[in-house]
Amino acid sequence: MFFGAFCWFNDLVDVTTDPVVTEDGAGMLPPHSSRRAGKVKRAVLIFLLLVLVGLGYLAVRLGPDLLSAYRAGFFEAPPEKVAYSADRKQNLVALHAAIMRYHDSEQVFPKGAGWMDAIRPFLDTGELKDGESLKKLHRPGLQTGQYGYALNSAVLGKYKDDLKQKGSAILLYESKARTKDGTGDPASDREGLAITVDGTVLEK
Repeated sequence: MFFGAFCWFNDLVDVTTDPVVTEDGAGMLPPHSSRRAGKVKRAVLIFLLLVLVGLGYLAVRLGPDLLSAYRAGFFEAPPEKVAYSADRKQNLVALHAAIMRYHDSEQVFPKGAGWMDAIRPFLDTGELKDGESLKKLHRPGLQTGQYGYALNSAVLGKYKDDLKQKGSAILLYESKARTKDGTGDPASDREGLAITVDGTVLEK
């Protein structure tokens, strides 16, 4: 639309306006130049009108989407990345969320060996710096390199509704073991907090 209007405008303004010299040496505008000048003015007005119409059309078509993007913060600067920090209870809840996302994706809980690597894609990174979410796999307060979590052996590889205790079954707990991918029986191996399938945190 704009290209066609521009070509039309260009054709109208491409006229000669050099004065015509008469026999007595006087100069005068060429015949019909006033009419051509009028056409040029009309062309300019029409061109500007087409530009306004085009802008209005774009506003109607794109305005709602741009407004929604603005309200959603699309045009805002991204939040500053931070380091991960949580207490024992918060960290347990974060791991529970990742395990349940894995369950929703695979329709079973992790099968044991390698369960920490299996839930890594489901850890919430949020506004964390790269690699900070992996700190969630380590119980706060332990020495560097120690883990201190274990999955209940009774839930490994099972669908949540097939468990005998359903939502009240312990899913994850703070373990006496410090190795990666811990599994075991919370009745004998648990030494601290635990969290059930339905997300209830249990104190000890």
